[in-house]
Amino acid sequence: MNQLAKKLEAIRRKQRPVSSEVFWAQVKAFQDNPEPIPTSSNSSEVSKPGPKHEESLLAVDG
Repeated sequence: MNQLAKKLEAIRRKQRPVSSEVFWAQVKAFQDNPEPIPTSSNSSEVSKPGPKHEESLLAVDG
């Protein structure tokens, strides 16, 4: 057996199948959990920084 075959065989032996429950638990552990954004009834586009939506649609003649 050559070097590469020995390395691949060693890797294959280290790999172990897992149940679907374990797999999905690992997937969930690595997912980003965004913090919930608080919403309020008094929020509006006026309070947002940056250009207003209408202003961003205006074309400039050059």
